[in-house]
Amino acid sequence: MKKELLILLLLLLALSPAFDILGQVSNVAFNTPTDQHSVVAELDNLLSWRLLIYFGAAALAGLVAGMLGGGVGLVLIPTLVYILRQDSLPGHMVMHVAIGVTVAAISIIGTIGSYSHSRQHTVNWPLVARMLPGLVLGIIGGSLLAKALSSNVLISIFGYMVLLLALYTLLAKDKETTVIKVKMIVLQLVSLAIGAVGGIFGVSPIAVPFFKHTGMSIKVAVGTGLVLGTIMAYGIVVMYVVTGWGVQGLPAWSTGYVDWSLVVPISIAGSIFAPLGARLAYRMPKQLLKVLFVLLLILVAIHMIWTAR
Repeated sequence: MKKELLILLLLLLALSPAFDILGQVSNVAFNTPTDQHSVVAELDNLLSWRLLIYFGAAALAGLVAGMLGGGVGLVLIPTLVYILRQDSLPGHMVMHVAIGVTVAAISIIGTIGSYSHSRQHTVNWPLVARMLPGLVLGIIGGSLLAKALSSNVLISIFGYMVLLLALYTLLAKDKETTVIKVKMIVLQLVSLAIGAVGGIFGVSPIAVPFFKHTGMSIKVAVGTGLVLGTIMAYGIVVMYVVTGWGVQGLPAWSTGYVDWSLVVPISIAGSIFAPLGARLAYRMPKQLLKVLFVLLLILVAIHMIWTAR
């Protein structure tokens, strides 16, 4: 455990300059036009930097998803929150747009990944079908609750949720589990919780740990969790379009809280880099993957909690 914490600290120190560079790049990208540049030239520069930043964040998210079997939202949402706060978007809707864009991208990236897992026969389709009723109800309730919460409250709770997930991941021990038959009422309650958390925050890191707890193999747990998360993403997209319909101040290419001008480049980059992440995961030690995942979670948690101040 001491060795893992030492590696974690070294990685945090090593990655800290990257966040400073990202901040400098975003400040340049979102500066207002000056007398030395024409408005047209500045807009072209702005567009190119925006696409570069979003494409880079999505590429990282794709790598993380391929390496860890998920985590797209854990990378994209904090990145989008950071950048959207530099833009002209009203502060009270930053988190809602970040979630809307993320789940739309996840629905596209996840569909590709789900197809691959299905071909490998690592998806428990009967279980997915049984969980749908609770999942749908949870998505509806969670999305309506998210609409009622302020952006800063969502950002703060998101940060603390991710911090708890980091502690769980760091302290959890891999051990053999026997197959447990889950009662239907318990399955629906878990499905409801997964959908509700997803509807509020755009991510729901509950499914895979639950599947592993029931004795499911890690490959099937990841595949089934990805399919469930993709279905959930489609449902959340619908709800965020509905709850954001008619809201004033949203970006020009938005339908509700989903800004399609961001969804497209993010989806393309994520889809390209996810297979590369999967190949890297195959070659990396399992313990190193765990440390990297915990590192990512801690960075995300600190950033979101600090942002919500």
